[in-house]
Amino acid sequence: MRHESGEPAVDCDFAAVRSRIAASDAAVYFTWLGGGQDSVPHEDGWAVNISHVYSDSDLTLDPKRYSRKAVELRSALASLPHFELGEAVDFIPEGHTSGGCKAAAVPSAVYRYVELQDIGYGDFRPHEMRGWELPGRAKHFAEPGDVFFGSIWGSATKWCYIPDTDDNIVVTNGCFRCRMKAPMDRYLPDLLSYLGSEGWGVQMRSFSRGSDGLAEVSLADAKKIIIPVLSDGARRNMSGQMGSFQCGKGTVSSLVESMRKSGEISYPEPPKRPSHIVLV
Repeated sequence: MRHESGEPAVDCDFAAVRSRIAASDAAVYFTWLGGGQDSVPHEDGWAVNISHVYSDSDLTLDPKRYSRKAVELRSALASLPHFELGEAVDFIPEGHTSGGCKAAAVPSAVYRYVELQDIGYGDFRPHEMRGWELPGRAKHFAEPGDVFFGSIWGSATKWCYIPDTDDNIVVTNGCFRCRMKAPMDRYLPDLLSYLGSEGWGVQMRSFSRGSDGLAEVSLADAKKIIIPVLSDGARRNMSGQMGSFQCGKGTVSSLVESMRKSGEISYPEPPKRPSHIVLV
Protein backbone atom coordinates (compact mmCIF):
# COMPACT_ATOMS: atom_id res chain seq x y z
CA MET A 1 0.00 0.00 0.00
CA ARG A 2 1.40 3.44 -0.96
CA HIS A 3 0.56 7.09 -0.50
CA GLU A 4 -0.25 9.21 -3.53
CA SER A 5 3.34 10.42 -3.30
CA GLY A 6 4.50 6.88 -3.99
CA GLU A 7 5.98 6.41 -0.52
CA PRO A 8 5.04 3.21 1.37
CA ALA A 9 2.10 3.61 3.76
CA VAL A 10 1.94 1.70 7.01
CA ASP A 11 -0.97 -0.75 6.91
CA CYS A 12 -2.16 -1.08 10.49
CA ASP A 13 -5.24 -0.72 12.66
CA PHE A 14 -3.62 1.22 15.51
CA ALA A 15 -5.72 4.32 14.88
CA ALA A 16 -8.95 2.30 14.80
CA VAL A 17 -8.02 0.42 17.99
CA ARG A 18 -7.13 3.66 19.76
CA SER A 19 -10.45 5.12 18.70
CA ARG A 20 -12.41 2.12 20.00
CA ILE A 21 -10.57 2.23 23.34
CA ALA A 22 -11.38 5.92 23.71
CA ALA A 23 -15.05 5.17 22.96
CA SER A 24 -15.32 2.31 25.45
CA ASP A 25 -16.89 2.47 28.91
CA ALA A 26 -13.42 2.11 30.40
CA ALA A 27 -12.46 5.56 29.10
CA VAL A 28 -15.24 7.09 31.20
CA TYR A 29 -13.43 6.00 34.37
CA PHE A 30 -9.85 6.25 33.09
CA THR A 31 -9.67 9.47 31.11
CA TRP A 32 -6.07 8.87 30.09
CA LEU A 33 -7.37 6.17 27.73
CA GLY A 34 -8.73 8.98 25.58
CA GLY A 35 -5.16 9.90 24.76
CA GLY A 36 -5.85 13.61 25.03
CA GLN A 37 -8.57 13.58 22.39
CA ASP A 38 -10.89 16.55 22.71
CA SER A 39 -14.02 14.72 21.58
CA VAL A 40 -15.27 11.20 21.97
CA PRO A 41 -14.81 9.34 18.67
CA HIS A 42 -17.74 7.70 16.98
CA GLU A 43 -16.12 4.25 16.85
CA ASP A 44 -17.88 1.56 18.86
CA GLY A 45 -15.85 0.44 21.88
CA TRP A 46 -15.88 -2.65 24.10
CA ALA A 47 -14.90 -3.14 27.73
CA VAL A 48 -15.87 -5.49 30.56
CA ASN A 49 -16.25 -4.67 34.23
CA ILE A 50 -13.43 -5.76 36.53
CA SER A 51 -16.05 -7.70 38.51
CA HIS A 52 -15.86 -10.38 35.80
CA VAL A 53 -12.21 -10.93 36.68
CA TYR A 54 -12.88 -10.87 40.42
CA SER A 55 -15.64 -13.46 40.04
CA ASP A 56 -13.16 -15.95 38.55
CA SER A 57 -11.43 -18.03 41.23
CA ASP A 58 -8.18 -17.87 39.24
CA LEU A 59 -8.47 -14.11 38.56
CA THR A 60 -7.89 -14.87 34.89
CA LEU A 61 -6.76 -11.94 32.75
CA ASP A 62 -6.66 -13.85 29.46
CA PRO A 63 -8.47 -11.46 27.07
CA LYS A 64 -10.00 -14.25 24.98
CA ARG A 65 -12.68 -15.02 27.53
CA TYR A 66 -13.63 -11.34 27.81
CA SER A 67 -13.84 -10.72 24.08
CA ARG A 68 -17.07 -9.19 22.86
CA LYS A 69 -17.84 -12.20 20.67
CA ALA A 70 -17.54 -14.68 23.55
CA VAL A 71 -19.28 -12.57 26.20
CA GLU A 72 -22.25 -11.66 23.99
CA LEU A 73 -22.63 -15.25 22.80
CA ARG A 74 -22.74 -16.64 26.34
CA SER A 75 -25.15 -13.89 27.39
CA ALA A 76 -27.47 -14.75 24.48
CA LEU A 77 -27.33 -18.47 25.28
CA ALA A 78 -27.96 -17.85 28.99
CA SER A 79 -31.17 -16.00 28.09
CA LEU A 80 -32.55 -19.17 26.48
CA PRO A 81 -33.40 -22.59 27.95
CA HIS A 82 -29.99 -24.15 28.56
CA PHE A 83 -27.78 -26.18 30.85
CA GLU A 84 -24.08 -26.06 31.65
CA LEU A 85 -21.98 -29.01 30.51
CA GLY A 86 -20.95 -29.93 34.05
CA GLU A 87 -24.61 -30.33 35.01
CA ALA A 88 -25.19 -32.93 32.31
CA VAL A 89 -22.05 -35.06 32.09
CA ASP A 90 -19.50 -36.82 34.24
CA PHE A 91 -15.88 -36.35 33.18
CA ILE A 92 -13.91 -39.61 33.22
CA PRO A 93 -10.23 -39.22 34.18
CA GLU A 94 -7.46 -40.76 32.10
CA GLY A 95 -6.71 -44.42 32.75
CA HIS A 96 -10.08 -45.20 34.34
CA THR A 97 -13.30 -46.94 33.39
CA SER A 98 -16.65 -45.20 33.63
CA GLY A 99 -17.15 -47.14 36.87
CA GLY A 100 -14.05 -45.59 38.42
CA CYS A 101 -11.74 -48.60 38.16
CA LYS A 102 -8.16 -48.39 36.90
CA ALA A 103 -7.72 -49.33 33.22
CA ALA A 104 -4.53 -50.40 31.48
CA ALA A 105 -3.59 -51.97 28.16
CA VAL A 106 -2.97 -55.71 27.88
CA PRO A 107 0.25 -56.08 25.85
CA SER A 108 -1.02 -58.90 23.64
CA ALA A 109 -4.55 -57.51 23.11
CA VAL A 110 -5.63 -55.77 19.91
CA TYR A 111 -6.83 -52.19 20.28
CA ARG A 112 -8.11 -49.49 17.92
CA TYR A 113 -6.11 -46.39 18.73
CA VAL A 114 -7.31 -42.85 17.99
CA GLU A 115 -4.84 -39.96 17.78
CA LEU A 116 -5.94 -36.34 18.08
CA GLN A 117 -5.55 -35.85 14.32
CA ASP A 118 -7.81 -38.88 13.78
CA ILE A 119 -10.74 -37.14 15.50
CA GLY A 120 -12.90 -35.11 13.15
CA TYR A 121 -16.15 -33.23 13.62
CA GLY A 122 -18.32 -36.03 14.93
CA ASP A 123 -16.31 -38.97 13.62
CA PHE A 124 -12.98 -40.71 14.18
CA ARG A 125 -10.55 -42.99 12.33
CA PRO A 126 -8.91 -45.62 14.55
CA HIS A 127 -5.71 -47.55 13.80
CA GLU A 128 -5.30 -51.15 14.92
CA MET A 129 -2.44 -51.77 17.35
CA ARG A 130 -1.36 -54.33 19.89
CA GLY A 131 -1.24 -53.22 23.49
CA TRP A 132 2.55 -53.17 23.50
CA GLU A 133 2.52 -50.83 20.48
CA LEU A 134 0.36 -48.14 22.06
CA PRO A 135 2.23 -44.87 22.74
CA GLY A 136 2.41 -43.39 26.21
CA ARG A 137 -0.21 -40.77 25.31
CA ALA A 138 -2.86 -43.49 24.80
CA LYS A 139 -4.72 -42.64 28.03
CA HIS A 140 -8.46 -43.07 27.53
CA PHE A 141 -9.94 -46.58 27.33
CA ALA A 142 -13.22 -45.70 25.66
CA GLU A 143 -16.61 -47.30 26.17
CA PRO A 144 -19.78 -47.06 24.05
CA GLY A 145 -21.65 -43.89 24.89
CA ASP A 146 -18.51 -41.84 25.55
CA VAL A 147 -18.20 -38.35 24.12
CA PHE A 148 -14.71 -37.00 23.44
CA PHE A 149 -13.75 -33.44 22.59
CA GLY A 150 -10.44 -31.62 22.28
CA SER A 151 -9.07 -29.86 25.36
CA ILE A 152 -6.67 -27.43 23.68
CA TRP A 153 -7.24 -24.35 21.51
CA GLY A 154 -5.99 -26.01 18.33
CA SER A 155 -8.49 -28.88 18.62
CA ALA A 156 -11.36 -27.07 20.31
CA THR A 157 -13.88 -28.10 17.65
CA LYS A 158 -12.80 -31.75 17.32
CA TRP A 159 -15.21 -34.24 18.83
CA CYS A 160 -16.55 -37.76 18.46
CA TYR A 161 -19.14 -40.10 19.91
CA ILE A 162 -18.35 -43.76 20.57
CA PRO A 163 -21.20 -45.96 19.21
CA ASP A 164 -22.27 -49.35 20.56
CA THR A 165 -20.54 -51.16 17.69
CA ASP A 166 -17.04 -49.98 18.59
CA ASP A 167 -15.04 -51.71 21.30
CA ASN A 168 -11.40 -51.77 22.37
CA ILE A 169 -11.08 -48.11 21.41
CA VAL A 170 -8.20 -46.24 23.05
CA VAL A 171 -8.02 -42.45 22.68
CA THR A 172 -5.05 -40.16 23.11
CA ASN A 173 -4.69 -37.52 25.80
CA GLY A 174 -5.40 -33.91 24.84
CA CYS A 175 -9.12 -34.77 25.01
CA PHE A 176 -11.87 -34.64 27.57
CA ARG A 177 -13.85 -37.85 27.98
CA CYS A 178 -17.38 -37.53 29.32
CA ARG A 179 -20.61 -39.47 29.68
CA MET A 180 -24.15 -38.28 30.26
CA LYS A 181 -25.31 -38.43 33.86
CA ALA A 182 -28.23 -40.83 34.29
CA PRO A 183 -30.83 -38.11 35.09
CA MET A 184 -29.67 -36.10 32.04
CA ASP A 185 -29.65 -38.89 29.43
CA ARG A 186 -32.48 -37.29 27.50
CA TYR A 187 -30.25 -34.31 26.71
CA LEU A 188 -27.65 -36.33 24.78
CA PRO A 189 -29.14 -35.11 21.43
CA ASP A 190 -28.86 -31.52 22.69
CA LEU A 191 -25.16 -31.97 23.46
CA LEU A 192 -24.32 -33.80 20.23
CA SER A 193 -26.12 -31.25 18.09
CA TYR A 194 -24.27 -28.35 19.72
CA LEU A 195 -20.80 -29.91 19.61
CA GLY A 196 -20.50 -29.15 15.90
CA SER A 197 -21.61 -25.53 16.18
CA GLU A 198 -19.51 -22.38 15.91
CA GLY A 199 -20.88 -21.37 19.31
CA TRP A 200 -19.23 -24.41 20.89
CA GLY A 201 -15.92 -23.53 19.25
CA VAL A 202 -16.10 -19.90 20.40
CA GLN A 203 -16.75 -20.91 24.01
CA MET A 204 -13.98 -23.51 24.02
CA ARG A 205 -11.42 -21.22 22.38
CA SER A 206 -12.28 -18.32 24.68
CA PHE A 207 -11.80 -20.55 27.73
CA SER A 208 -8.39 -21.86 26.63
CA ARG A 209 -5.68 -20.42 28.87
CA GLY A 210 -2.64 -19.19 26.95
CA SER A 211 -1.84 -17.55 23.65
CA ASP A 212 -0.86 -20.32 21.23
CA GLY A 213 -2.36 -23.43 19.65
CA LEU A 214 -1.58 -25.45 22.78
CA ALA A 215 -3.50 -23.17 25.13
CA GLU A 216 -5.50 -25.53 27.33
CA VAL A 217 -9.07 -25.56 28.61
CA SER A 218 -9.28 -26.48 32.28
CA LEU A 219 -11.82 -29.01 33.53
CA ALA A 220 -13.48 -26.30 35.64
CA ASP A 221 -13.96 -24.11 32.57
CA ALA A 222 -15.17 -26.98 30.38
CA LYS A 223 -17.93 -27.58 32.89
CA LYS A 224 -19.14 -23.98 32.38
CA ILE A 225 -19.82 -24.32 28.65
CA ILE A 226 -23.45 -23.39 27.97
CA ILE A 227 -25.49 -25.88 25.92
CA PRO A 228 -28.80 -24.62 24.47
CA VAL A 229 -31.79 -26.90 24.93
CA LEU A 230 -33.44 -28.23 21.77
CA SER A 231 -37.14 -28.00 21.15
CA ASP A 232 -39.07 -31.16 22.00
CA GLY A 233 -39.65 -31.86 18.31
CA ALA A 234 -35.97 -31.51 17.38
CA ARG A 235 -34.95 -33.73 20.29
CA ARG A 236 -37.45 -36.40 19.26
CA ASN A 237 -36.08 -36.31 15.72
CA MET A 238 -32.50 -36.63 16.99
CA SER A 239 -33.46 -39.34 19.48
CA GLY A 240 -35.16 -41.32 16.73
CA GLN A 241 -31.88 -41.37 14.82
CA MET A 242 -29.67 -42.21 17.80
CA GLY A 243 -30.19 -45.94 17.34
CA SER A 244 -28.63 -45.69 13.88
CA PHE A 245 -25.67 -43.67 15.17
CA GLN A 246 -25.11 -46.08 18.03
CA CYS A 247 -24.96 -48.90 15.50
CA GLY A 248 -22.41 -47.02 13.44
CA LYS A 249 -24.80 -46.00 10.64
CA GLY A 250 -24.58 -42.40 9.50
CA THR A 251 -23.13 -39.47 11.41
CA VAL A 252 -24.57 -37.06 13.93
CA SER A 253 -23.10 -34.07 12.10
CA SER A 254 -24.89 -34.87 8.83
CA LEU A 255 -28.29 -35.03 10.55
CA VAL A 256 -27.64 -31.86 12.55
CA GLU A 257 -26.61 -29.97 9.43
CA SER A 258 -29.82 -30.91 7.64
CA MET A 259 -31.90 -29.91 10.69
CA ARG A 260 -30.13 -26.56 10.84
CA LYS A 261 -30.82 -25.88 7.19
CA SER A 262 -34.49 -26.69 7.68
CA GLY A 263 -34.68 -24.42 10.72
CA GLU A 264 -35.60 -27.26 13.07
CA ILE A 265 -32.47 -26.49 15.11
CA SER A 266 -31.88 -22.83 15.83
CA TYR A 267 -29.73 -21.09 18.43
CA PRO A 268 -27.40 -18.06 18.55
CA GLU A 269 -24.53 -18.65 16.15
CA PRO A 270 -21.69 -16.12 15.98
CA PRO A 271 -19.95 -15.51 12.64
CA LYS A 272 -17.07 -17.84 11.88
CA ARG A 273 -13.54 -16.57 12.42
CA PRO A 274 -12.13 -14.88 9.29
CA SER A 275 -8.88 -16.85 9.60
CA HIS A 276 -7.12 -19.44 11.76
CA ILE A 277 -5.04 -16.75 13.49
CA VAL A 278 -8.12 -15.13 15.07
CA LEU A 279 -8.11 -16.58 18.57
CA VAL A 280 -11.85 -16.58 19.27
